[in-house]
Amino acid sequence: MKKKISALLVMLLVCGIFGGCGATKDADTTTLFPEKKGGITEVAVGDFDKDNYDENELEQYVKDSIKEYEDSDGAGTVKLKNLSVKDGVAKLGMHYSDSTAYSAFVGDTVFTGTVVQAIAAGYDFNTDFVAVTDGAAGDAADSKDVMKNDDYHVIVLSKGVDVTVDGTLQYVSSGVTVKDKNTATVDEIPAGETAEARYIIYK
Repeated sequence: MKKKISALLVMLLVCGIFGGCGATKDADTTTLFPEKKGGITEVAVGDFDKDNYDENELEQYVKDSIKEYEDSDGAGTVKLKNLSVKDGVAKLGMHYSDSTAYSAFVGDTVFTGTVVQAIAAGYDFNTDFVAVTDGAAGDAADSKDVMKNDDYHVIVLSKGVDVTVDGTLQYVSSGVTVKDKNTATVDEIPAGETAEARYIIYK
């Protein structure tokens, strides 16, 4: 059973079968909720086969994985917010103190911060952008204009997932689809293709 639970947790956190969920956040699809202060809440939603997995064992395995991470001096903090199973659907809620903790625990590189912090971290914004107006993708935008708004916030990632920001979308890069004024979908990376960084800028 432990091997099955371990495999399920990997699918949840790495493959995105599940999405994160906080006490006041919910989602029907895999969703990240970046916070302007740096934290990330993750929501995962997926089918749960009780014949193969045990809910209590999964919860304990998550807790053990967090303890192991903390005992190994993992960066930042990782917290299990909740885990529920209803009508064959499971939801796992995780909170990460910052993108460094998220990347280290999940193994999927994500950056959150202001545009100026992203530039300082080495992100060059050398990609195509479109402006977002009233919750819809609009005209093409020059990356130089995007980078001028250095007080805007940005999340940079390269995996297919929904992202709901703590604010209003301003620009998205290629490979990102706008859903509404504060939610966008990072398109799945086709198998065999190199995962390129996708940018979501908001204020």
